[in-house]
Amino acid sequence: MVDRLAIKEWSKLKYQDPKIVLLKLKELEIIASNYQIDMKVRNFRTNSLKCYREGREAAIFCYGMGKTVVHTPVYFAIVENADYDCVTRCKYGFTPVQIKELVPEYLNPTKDLNQIIAELKKYPVSHNTVIAIHVNRQVRLEFDKIEIPDLNVAEVWLFGGTSPDRLQWFLYGDLCSNPQLYSFEYPN
Repeated sequence: MVDRLAIKEWSKLKYQDPKIVLLKLKELEIIASNYQIDMKVRNFRTNSLKCYREGREAAIFCYGMGKTVVHTPVYFAIVENADYDCVTRCKYGFTPVQIKELVPEYLNPTKDLNQIIAELKKYPVSHNTVIAIHVNRQVRLEFDKIEIPDLNVAEVWLFGGTSPDRLQWFLYGDLCSNPQLYSFEYPN
């Protein structure tokens, strides 16, 4: 159960519509494609652009959850906190979300999904926190080989692009309890 103080604080946050955020980012990507821009900048891989990358990940996760799982809009507010990166809001209430990433192979070819999940044991997250892991590489996921240790979190979800143009996406979870696979399209 989330305490009243957290709900009071979360109700004051400025929430964003993930569809609007994703459409604006798509416009920026189209504009950027007309220029020779460093790939680190284009993919928000600099320290100064990290907030945009995390915002995009939060927007994609929330958009997918709203379209496929809860069937109602899920809004988000970016919050830099010790145990979560954003808070979601929908008609069912508020949820703190910690976003992790399985980075592209060119950044770390030895990292794998089970390592990221195992590392969750050392983070001081709350039992109310949802973990959303962005699978940001072309990889064939073998869901039956994903190892879920005993974690002090509410849920664990995976999400990632399934097409090279990043128009098709998947959402898989909750890994802690009867996971299901969902698919959705990037908004247009």
